[in-house]
Amino acid sequence: MRRFFLGVALLLALLLAACRNETAAPPTPNVDEPSPVAATTVADAALPDAAMSGAARLAEARRARRAGAWERAIVYYESLRTEPEFVAEALLELGDLYLDDGQPLAAAAAWQSGLSVADNGSPLEADYRYRLARGFAAIDQHEQAIALYQRVDALTDAGDGWLAQRMAQSYDALDDTANATAQWQRVYESAGMDRVSRALAARRVADRAAEAQQWAEALRWYERTLALSEIESYRAELIAQLAEVALELGDEGYAQNQWHLLIDDYPAQPQALAAVRALEKRGIATPLPRLAALYAANAQWQAAERSYDLLLESDPNDATLLREKALVLEAALDWNEAEAAWRDLLDQELDLSEGVRADALAGVARSQAAQGQLTAALRTIERLIADYPESEAAPQALWERAERIDQEETTLLIKAEGYERLIAAYPAAAQSAEARWRAGLLRYRAGQLAAAEALWQPLTASDDDALRLAAELWTGKALAGVGDAAGAEARWAEAAARAPARYASLRARALLDGTTWAPRQMRRLGFVSEAEELSDLADALGLSEADLRAGSVESPLFAQGEQLLRWGERQPAIGHFYEAISTTEERATLWAMATRLREREVSSMSQAAAYRLMRLTELDATEAPLALLHLAYPLPFEAELWAAVAPYNLDPLLMAALVHRESAWEPTASSAAAARGLTQVIPDTGSWIASQLQDGAYAYERLDRPELALRYGAFYLDYLLRQFDDNPWQALAAYNAGPGNARRWIVADDELYVELIPFAETKLYLETVYERWWAYDRLYRESR
Repeated sequence: MRRFFLGVALLLALLLAACRNETAAPPTPNVDEPSPVAATTVADAALPDAAMSGAARLAEARRARRAGAWERAIVYYESLRTEPEFVAEALLELGDLYLDDGQPLAAAAAWQSGLSVADNGSPLEADYRYRLARGFAAIDQHEQAIALYQRVDALTDAGDGWLAQRMAQSYDALDDTANATAQWQRVYESAGMDRVSRALAARRVADRAAEAQQWAEALRWYERTLALSEIESYRAELIAQLAEVALELGDEGYAQNQWHLLIDDYPAQPQALAAVRALEKRGIATPLPRLAALYAANAQWQAAERSYDLLLESDPNDATLLREKALVLEAALDWNEAEAAWRDLLDQELDLSEGVRADALAGVARSQAAQGQLTAALRTIERLIADYPESEAAPQALWERAERIDQEETTLLIKAEGYERLIAAYPAAAQSAEARWRAGLLRYRAGQLAAAEALWQPLTASDDDALRLAAELWTGKALAGVGDAAGAEARWAEAAARAPARYASLRARALLDGTTWAPRQMRRLGFVSEAEELSDLADALGLSEADLRAGSVESPLFAQGEQLLRWGERQPAIGHFYEAISTTEERATLWAMATRLREREVSSMSQAAAYRLMRLTELDATEAPLALLHLAYPLPFEAELWAAVAPYNLDPLLMAALVHRESAWEPTASSAAAARGLTQVIPDTGSWIASQLQDGAYAYERLDRPELALRYGAFYLDYLLRQFDDNPWQALAAYNAGPGNARRWIVADDELYVELIPFAETKLYLETVYERWWAYDRLYRESR
């Protein structure tokens, strides 16, 4: 970001001088550099009709910018320079557009022109000055940044907490401790700041007080930080800091309480071991068994083993200690020593319970299997089951035996028999239901459909809703396969009615109706106006229409988010909106949030508010009124979506479902894997698509533009569909996990294909996209 703003320094200085009514020499022009506007305006961007009103041109500029047609947006924004009523808004947004496109010089030029119009009390003056303050801070011109932030602070009461945070950061950069501390305190006290920001602000105040040896003040602020913190590792760090500060205050008792708290409540954190050492210095020893457990919790395996060895020197026949040492060796992946430890436990002439001996044999089997001694491990399991059939370890051992056989290169029937042995021996065991499921799937794959149906049948009465639903779907498939059409239809009807918006229910309905998922079907979309559905919404939420219409947002967090949007801080704004939504239960307020966010074009958070309403009212996509579903499943870029899919005859609602799953329609969405934009294209794939489309203007950063992201996503989905014979399941698996994986998993049965995907993320991805496609189809198909 620092380098990003270097080029704008001179223009910012000129602008600051103008803001202060001072004179400044203009920068020397560079004759080799084109003007910012000329550099970004493309030749084929049509000029607006001269008869077009200023309001219409501003609306078109915003529409084009929102869709990613930035060159067109620039032309329309520039055309408003001569429109006094709209020029201030236009130049502010034009500057933002240039900045998003990586052109700070053009942004500064637009803002320079705009501030001359917006100065002297305009509502937009604060917005201009905030952006310029950010620019100065980015190039380490913090004194100028602070002056601008202070002016913004004087111009508006909105965004106080965020402004305080920005000023605190600049004061910190200047080593101005007193002013930085005052601003961090403002952040902590601001009701409009999220919990994490307030906690970090309190930590800054505490650290500065500690640096200044103001120990009582530091203690107070560390306690405030702790009260706002939820992450265990961070809490342990703060508790350790509280102990250190207490020592500086001479409060030994407080410090010891903190150390004991670390040992008792945070044993897996390194501060717990530091607390042990601090107590030892004061003559307070931690019992050796407790110390051994602390070493193990902190993955200090050698120290833990030494501790257990010391304990065993005094009591070599302590079965509990022998068992704990063996578990430590397992955790350290020292399987040879772990096996020896388990055998030591078995070889001791101790009066061990059957349960302990069974656990020890299970440990031997695990150790053998980890060393690649599968035959020996299976023999040990057989011994365990024969000698201790009533132990809790026995069904678990059979489960592990079945899993190991399942991983071997052997027949499907031999694998199934491994699970069936567990079912027969321990039908009530916790592992039995999953064993039934897996054995049935193996029998189904082997073509033994009647046997598969018999295995799954008991699961149709399971208390586990997901398992019961899957069993109903798959027993129906098995019955259909053996020619029992009536039985299959009965099972599918039960599944379809049980959870109508979930994947298994939807697949049961499709099988019942004989429909297939066709990815290539261009069709007209139908819409229902919100007004038509508002009465249904009010009934569903238990409110009156008047309550819905009058719903207001009285949330400081939400108000802070709206101000951040005004200042171009979209990602922090989204964070504030999310916390405001997740902490609200008032239904009229959530509806107001959802509709307001739709108006602000923050679709991802509008969806979040709608989903929260659906959870609070326990409504799914088959029951919720259409007004709510249109917020949960929006089409914010309908024209661009249609244009992207049309060349490939793709179903626009399939593409919509994919985008909903990938990015929740957030244009600036990104991931840890560097995926970007609405369709989450990764860099290598983006470059390959650009080469295929001969798009010489492509740059990875441009994937934030909805039009480009949709066009690239549609091209890639079409490519994958052609690779997989227009099978949407396989193409979507390739979109998520790569074509190589998707091809390796291919089987003829679509439901079986999804079920056998070994990546949990990809399996859930396919199920989720299908569920969302169905919701979109219900909402937007032309005839309902």
